[in-house]
Amino acid sequence: MPKIKPFVDFTWWLNANTTNAVGDKDLIKATNVFYNAAWQLQTRRGYRKFANQIGSSPITSFFSFRNTNTGEQVTVCSSWTQMYKLLAWSWTSIATNLQEYETLPRLSGQRTRRDYVVYKNTIYMCDGVNLYCSFDGTTYNQIGAWSGLSPVTADNTTETFTYAGHGYSVGDEVYFLTTWTMPTGLNARQVYYVHSVPTVNTFKVTISPTGEAVDFTTNGTWTLSSYKVTEPRPRYLNITAGVCRSAGEDKNPLTLYYSNALSWLGDLTNINTNAENIGNAEEGIINWLNEYNQGTLIMKTGKVYYASRASGSFVSNSIDSQTWGYADRAINTVSNSLVYFNERGIDSLAKRAWVDGAGALESQPLSAKIRDLINTLKPKNYNSSAWQYIKEVNNYHFVFDSNQDDIPDTMVVYSALTWWRTQYTFPNIYDFGQYIDSSNNIQYLFASASGGQMYEYEYWFDDDGTPIEVDIQTKKYDFGDPAQFKTFRFVDVIGWKQEGWEIDLTVYVDDETQGEWTVTDSHIDIAGWWIGISALWTETLWWEGSDLFLYPFTVRVPLSTFAIGSDISLRIQSQGVQLIFEKMRVGVDAEVIDVF
Repeated sequence: MPKIKPFVDFTWWLNANTTNAVGDKDLIKATNVFYNAAWQLQTRRGYRKFANQIGSSPITSFFSFRNTNTGEQVTVCSSWTQMYKLLAWSWTSIATNLQEYETLPRLSGQRTRRDYVVYKNTIYMCDGVNLYCSFDGTTYNQIGAWSGLSPVTADNTTETFTYAGHGYSVGDEVYFLTTWTMPTGLNARQVYYVHSVPTVNTFKVTISPTGEAVDFTTNGTWTLSSYKVTEPRPRYLNITAGVCRSAGEDKNPLTLYYSNALSWLGDLTNINTNAENIGNAEEGIINWLNEYNQGTLIMKTGKVYYASRASGSFVSNSIDSQTWGYADRAINTVSNSLVYFNERGIDSLAKRAWVDGAGALESQPLSAKIRDLINTLKPKNYNSSAWQYIKEVNNYHFVFDSNQDDIPDTMVVYSALTWWRTQYTFPNIYDFGQYIDSSNNIQYLFASASGGQMYEYEYWFDDDGTPIEVDIQTKKYDFGDPAQFKTFRFVDVIGWKQEGWEIDLTVYVDDETQGEWTVTDSHIDIAGWWIGISALWTETLWWEGSDLFLYPFTVRVPLSTFAIGSDISLRIQSQGVQLIFEKMRVGVDAEVIDVF
């Protein structure tokens, strides 16, 4: 980390020492580096492939948990129209014919992303598009449809389906299955709405509640069956205070559903036993819910609500009209705070001591240092965001959709040590997750949007064969009165580097290049430090089979003809090298300098 001691007297050069730190937000550029536990700027870790690739479509959702009865790690993901489980480090399909894209106007064309809970060692999953479902490691079930009507006769000349006394009403949700070929224009397992009921024996369907009747061009072959959906199709699930809750159903956007007490239930096949409305007078779908402080936080357009039945009756309190959030994949509980993404940027709800319920939560904005990025985001792309918090390195990883294509593409990493951010170069990311291996080590994963591949990140130091490019530039130091010109004589750069790679240093005075230097192996000292299983200063890094050895270096970048100007900055660039930037010091207006 660059450090400087601000003197008023410029007769001596300025020595960087450990007691005077440059403000973290004053770094002009920081790419692919992070603060380690010693507060040094260090090259970030890389990533490697996790399991095999599933075709060319991205993995949009991922979840993993440890079965407490068997010890098995149960892992699932969704890609295109299929769901997979991980078996012997290979993805095996467990469900097909899922709907992949949103059809409602407000989300049309966006890929579906699932939410997960675990109850009695079974995963329950929902996405607001398909029927919510379960997987216990062996059996996949779709939940929420009573026994079907069969055979249903399709007639493409009138766009109707016939079943004597079908019992459907306008607005009911139905889906179709067949033993052979679906009518052209219909998809198996896709949920449709009943558009109209011309007679007690016929009905038409539509893709959206207010859309036109589906136009299918053939009648299909063999037996066609129709199933009525009786459970909601929520977007979010959570379990809190012994009850399962769900929300985010498109046709009932204000409704919070919840089950009876879980102690009475063998599974979660009935989550609509009870229902409450949240913010009746307010527009906007419930877009996220989560357990927090003995209650449920529910985020809607304009407000965050705190809902609880702890007192025996349902209580729903608005917390703050300025803290509503987006994207369940950009929200998480960290320590005693909830960190999430909204139109202001990154916010948190922090718990105040000795206060319970909604009154315990206090909003705190965290995004002042990334305002330049937040301002480029468009509201329609807010829900594309994703994030993960890695406790071991105290880093928050946020990935935003900055180019408005519904794919998160820009990763910003916050250090909880310094509340400072860097930017990481990664493939476009749809989702984050964790996997616990047989040795109980946590592997941090992300799903790439550029293909059906999961990756493990913060792993060793290689980017899956691609060298990491590091770029750091310090602030502009003006050393007092900006109008007073100084004579800059040199910059000393102190750090650590890996053998076999070079580091390029550039010194700018008044934004003009005034000195350049390349750090090679000839500049490193004999003594070094292992990083890997052994600690570098106070931090232990992940390793895999071997360690990495870093050597200290100190180089002096002379400035051409004692550059004259009002400000000075340093830039460090490399490709592939693992390095640590320790500190810098600057010679200013000095005839005699200290011996380093």
